[in-house]
Amino acid sequence: MKKLIFAIALLAVAYLAAVKQFEVEVPSVTEDSSLLAKDEQQCNLDVGLDEMTDSYEPMLEAKWDLKQMGCGAVYAYEAAQASVFDIELKLMALGAQITYFIELEKRYPKLYQEGELANQLNNRWDAARMRSENLLKQAQKFDFIAPEVKALHSIYLLTSTAQNTSTKTQLKTLPIARDLMLEALINDEQVLDGVGMQVMAKLYVDMPVFAGGNLEKGLAMFETLLTQQPSNLELHVQMIEGYLAKGEVERQRQLLSSATQIDSSNINLQDRADLYRTLGGMANRLNETQAITFFRHAREKLLAQNPQLQSRKATAALGHGGNDPISGEDPNKI
Repeated sequence: MKKLIFAIALLAVAYLAAVKQFEVEVPSVTEDSSLLAKDEQQCNLDVGLDEMTDSYEPMLEAKWDLKQMGCGAVYAYEAAQASVFDIELKLMALGAQITYFIELEKRYPKLYQEGELANQLNNRWDAARMRSENLLKQAQKFDFIAPEVKALHSIYLLTSTAQNTSTKTQLKTLPIARDLMLEALINDEQVLDGVGMQVMAKLYVDMPVFAGGNLEKGLAMFETLLTQQPSNLELHVQMIEGYLAKGEVERQRQLLSSATQIDSSNINLQDRADLYRTLGGMANRLNETQAITFFRHAREKLLAQNPQLQSRKATAALGHGGNDPISGEDPNKI
């Protein structure tokens, strides 16, 4: 199956997540134009389906532009709705919604969930969830021949409720997502080009023991993945977090050093900037001065060459991207 467009940043989300099941038929975007208004997008739906199909992937790659990403998610959905039997297109469209969820979660920190910014998040989140639910209903007809359906269903449960969902619901969904991914892996160990195993390892590491977590098993899966994907920068981040939980400092340092040697030129620019920031923080915690310098300089150079990127600096310092949490206005705007 074609490598899914969201794979590189898929696992950056915290995996305490769940989903509210809709008992009513979810309308399509074209049938309910209010979904577009809820999503606060100015998407041109008059373009042809061929143009939508060709343009949604590069639009979703522009993770620094939330409006463009939202339209990419809508275009992917519309293209999938136009085809009855193209299961791959429907799964790609579901992957597009997941990509959008991940960026929304990064852009709207939980610290500020009041006022205009919270309204924007909830509107966009609900619209993406409706599209995803509709796509899942269509894709599940093929889950007996396509393990990717269960794998994506699992990932959808985890990502779509990182926000706008109660903690109780999030916790209840963990075993559901775990079981879906295990079923997918039984049918295809390399489902979603190895992303499925990476999600499963992350679940084992993050979940408490009483809920099915298994730190040793998760770390063993990560190590197996590392032999298959030694240049996976996101995998390095997750493994460092896992060995932090185990208390193995030397393995963390080894992984951090290895991460500085990886050619990251094929990683999405925004994802790369975010990973450099995370790895720099890890290096600082371990007092690894060479790694600190490497990731700081690499990130500064990347941001200087690509001023459109989200620096996340204001998010780290203020928790709301620099905007007023009540009005949503940028205080630095002239």
